[in-house]
Amino acid sequence: MKQLPRHEAIEQVLRDNGGVASLEVLYRDIAQYRDLTTNREWKATLQGILYQEMQRKGQIIRVGLGVFALRNAFRKRTLFQRLAESEAVRPQRLNHAEVEGMLLELGNFYGYDTYTADAQKVFDDKPLASIATLKDLPPFTFPDLCLKPAR
Repeated sequence: MKQLPRHEAIEQVLRDNGGVASLEVLYRDIAQYRDLTTNREWKATLQGILYQEMQRKGQIIRVGLGVFALRNAFRKRTLFQRLAESEAVRPQRLNHAEVEGMLLELGNFYGYDTYTADAQKVFDDKPLASIATLKDLPPFTFPDLCLKPAR
C-alpha cells in the first residue's frame, strides 16, 4: 500500500464518500491510504491534521457535528454553518430527511454507530448514507425471533 501524505489521505477519503464524511467514516476508511494506527492516539492525530488543514488551506470545511467536506462539494452554506456563524436562522418546517440527518450527526458526534434506511435522502446537500457510519443494519436479536414470511 502506498502511503499518501496525511492531508492527501483525508482528502481522498472525503472524495471517496462524495466529498463529505463524518469523523467515524474517516476513522474507518483512512487506513486505505495511510496507516495512522502506529500511534496510540491516532484518532486525535487525525483530528489534529483535519483541523490544521481546515485552517491552513480552507480546502476542508466543517459542515456538521463531526462531519467534514471538501469545500467544492457544497454550493450553499449548510444549516450547521449558518448556526456556527451565529446567523439568525428562521424556524422552518423540517422534513423527515432533515430531522434524520440531524439525528445521524448527533449520534456520530456522541460516538454511536449510526444507520439509515433512507440512504439516498438528502440533508444539507449530503446523502444520508454519507453521514451514517454503518452501511448495513447489524443483527440485533436472536435469529429465531426474526420475522419470518407468513405461510
